[in-house]
Amino acid sequence: AIEAILDKIQTRQWLVDEKKDDGFTALHLSSLNDHCSVVDLLLTKGNASINAQNISLQTPLHLSVGRQHVQVVQ
Repeated sequence: AIEAILDKIQTRQWLVDEKKDDGFTALHLSSLNDHCSVVDLLLTKGNASINAQNISLQTPLHLSVGRQHVQVVQ
């Protein structure tokens, strides 16, 4: 389902990196919750920004490392 959504928003890249009030993007949330397949799709199909920071200045990588989500980090 996420792949179909990403295919439809190719012309609206800003949606992939849209931030919630806490600064979290879809990549932050999928990294935090160890959703490897979603992380992969966001990076490959959605061109998500790996350097996006939340309000605590954390990137998705910071969150994955903090939770020891080895597969997401790799």
